[in-house]
Amino acid sequence: MKIANLYQIPYSPGCTTYSESLDALKAGAAFIKAFPIPLEVLKSCKAKQCTLPDLLQTSDYITIHVPLTKETTGLIGMEELKTMKESAILVNASRGGIVKDKDALEALKYKGIKAYAADVFEDEPPTKEGWQQELLALDSFYLRVFKILGGISLICGFHSFFVFKILGGFI
Repeated sequence: MKIANLYQIPYSPGCTTYSESLDALKAGAAFIKAFPIPLEVLKSCKAKQCTLPDLLQTSDYITIHVPLTKETTGLIGMEELKTMKESAILVNASRGGIVKDKDALEALKYKGIKAYAADVFEDEPPTKEGWQQELLALDSFYLRVFKILGGISLICGFHSFFVFKILGGFI
């Protein structure tokens, strides 16, 4: 099993870094980065650098953790979704607009990916009719709704929900 995490590094033009917690999972994760990660760091977490297309093609679980910027808007669209495994699970733990929701809906409907989870939409608030309602009705889409109680509560609540409700059901 491969797990990919996309994390923003403050003040860097790149989009990813490694997660200390993945080392404990012994996931053999693939990571991408705009500037080199020291070889000893890669070895310590059993990771390798790769391109975003390679990461999408080989990962079973992809979690996205980047701010919404010019560079990340539309980062995951139909072209990227088509390269993913049919068994892949995509989790947007970032902002609306990074994943193109209509494209995710199509990928879910036609079994392009196994599941999609998010706590945001590209266009908010969701409409009462149309494609957003179709997405909400799918068993393979998971939406996390929460009150903003503070950064730590928000992060813990979001990640706990997805670990137990989504990933726990597939691992």
